[in-house]
Amino acid sequence: MKYALAAVILLLSACQKPPQAPASFAERVAAAEAQENSPTGALYVGAVVKEHGDRLESFIGECYGQSGPDKGSFQVVADIAADGQFGNVAVQPETAETRCYAGKIGALRTGAPRPVGYGDKPFPLFINVNFNR
Repeated sequence: MKYALAAVILLLSACQKPPQAPASFAERVAAAEAQENSPTGALYVGAVVKEHGDRLESFIGECYGQSGPDKGSFQVVADIAADGQFGNVAVQPETAETRCYAGKIGALRTGAPRPVGYGDKPFPLFINVNFNR
């Protein structure tokens, strides 16, 4: 019996998927852009921007303050959980200001209706902040 139990444990552990390495920043951006370019993803992103666009803009002033005109562009990726909470926020390049911006985004929550197929899984979001408009 002891050996049968050990065999079952070994079989179960062999059936488990190996842990996946976290996606790179570029892979997360590509996944988010693909979703943004889908019809349902575009509607969802539009609803999120409509709800939080002013806040996203205000975070620039809050994080950059009066840091002068030499601000560079940066990119942010985040996941929006099933409950609307933003999380898993990453930013490139990382500076004190961009980390501040990422932290503020991580505190947001959206009430936008989830797109089809994203009931429980996180929705990837990409934001490109360009100061040279």
